[in-house]
This record gives sequence, structure tokens and C-alpha cells, in this order.
Amino acid sequence: MKSTTLFLLTAVVSLSMNAQKKFNVYYTDETKSNNYNFDKFIFVHNFFADAFYRTDLNKQLSSEEMAQVIETVRQRISKDNKIKFVFPQSEKPDAELLFSIVPETKDGPIIVLSTNFDQNSRKFNEEDKNHLVRWYFIRNNLIIYRKNLFSKDDEKKFIKEKEKGELVELYMFDEITENDSKVKPLIDEILSDEKSTDVQKLQAYLYNQEYYFSIGQSDLAQKANTELNDFYDKNQEITIPKNYLLLKKMANSEFEIMTLIK
Repeated sequence: MKSTTLFLLTAVVSLSMNAQKKFNVYYTDETKSNNYNFDKFIFVHNFFADAFYRTDLNKQLSSEEMAQVIETVRQRISKDNKIKFVFPQSEKPDAELLFSIVPETKDGPIIVLSTNFDQNSRKFNEEDKNHLVRWYFIRNNLIIYRKNLFSKDDEKKFIKEKEKGELVELYMFDEITENDSKVKPLIDEILSDEKSTDVQKLQAYLYNQEYYFSIGQSDLAQKANTELNDFYDKNQEITIPKNYLLLKKMANSEFEIMTLIK
């Protein structure tokens, strides 16, 4: 990730336990106000996965530190204020995450997450190729990953093929708020259907957790998180393959981050 932008302010975030510096954060213009009121759940859902799990930074950051990064961006990013996080590494270069808003595109304003993480080598490097870059449309107070924009063709396909999980994701993470009312009935259908596989049920428990966070019911999200973990532990490596441990870890990270951000 190459940028000639001058970052004016530096703030150092340290671990309270041992004062070990985990990351530095830089702003282009901290005085510029954020005119958005980004939905907390959708913001967390996109960035905890893309910024940390896609770059392997989750392996060196706690949930509290990930929450600090996400909430800093949610509260302080603006079209005039880019925010860059630098995470010191034992081998150079350091890891970088750059968040910026492009206010005018043919599809409206977007948030861009740029990194120096090479998706092929899975290492941070200085070469400006194969770096992970993600962009998200800003729709009112929502940020929508470009592939999550509502598609009528996808909806018809998922209904025809009875892909209830795909429909849940389509409705919960798109830009059409009226589709949110379709989410819970689909989740309940998956959990009550005798033909649902245990993998499908595990995913449904995750959807339940995410749905309850999306409507501000943190107590029910906690119940869903407990159900997810209990269900996984009971069926791991029996009817749920070992590789679904990642789903459990990500579900728990998302739960912890949402709980930390007030």
C-alpha cells in the first residue's frame, strides 16, 4: 500500500497489562468531524473479518484491541480524515491498515480498506501488488460490501434452490432495511428442519447471534453465542468438520467485539 498522504497526528495505543505497544494510529486531519452515524453491528461485521482475519492480524491482537481499531474508525473517519494503523512486526515491513472515504464515485460514497498484506504469500510486504483492498458502499448509516448489495437474481436463485442460509446472508447484510424482517423466520426454519445438516444448524446459530446484535438484543445474542459454542463442542469432528473451528472463533471474536463497543 503506497500513499503520499501526510499524516499529521500520531496516537500510540498500548496494552494496559505490560505497556507493550501494539499499534500506532495516524490521522490526516483529526479536526474534521464525522458526519456519519454508522450502524455499529454492520460496521463491526465487515471490518473485524476483513481487517483482521483476512490479514491474520487476529493472531496478534486481542478482541479489545480489535474493538479499539474498529470503533476509532467508526467514530472518526471522514472524507477529509483518513486513518492509518501501523502494527509493528518482528520482521519488516510493519503491517498497515488504511481506512479512507472516497466521497464521490458513480455509485456514491465508499469506504476503502487498503492494506500491505499480500494475499498470495500471506505476508506483509512493500510491493504494491496482490495487496488486500476492500471497498464498501455507504448507504445511509450502513456500509455494504460490494458483493452484498441486493440482487433480485440471487434472491430468485436462492429461493428456487431452497438455500435458506444464503437468503439469510442476502437479507441481513444488504442495503434494503425492509428485508431484515425476513431473516428470523428463515433462521428458525433451518433450526427446526429435520433435513438441516449440523453444519447448517451451526451457521444458523451464528446467524441468530448476528441477527440479535443487529436489532440491539445483546442478551439474546449472548444466548445464541452460548448455543453455538455448545452445539459445536458437542458435534465437532463428528458431524461438524474440524475446519469449522474457524467459524466458531470468528463468531466468538464478533461477539466479544460487539460486547466491548458500547
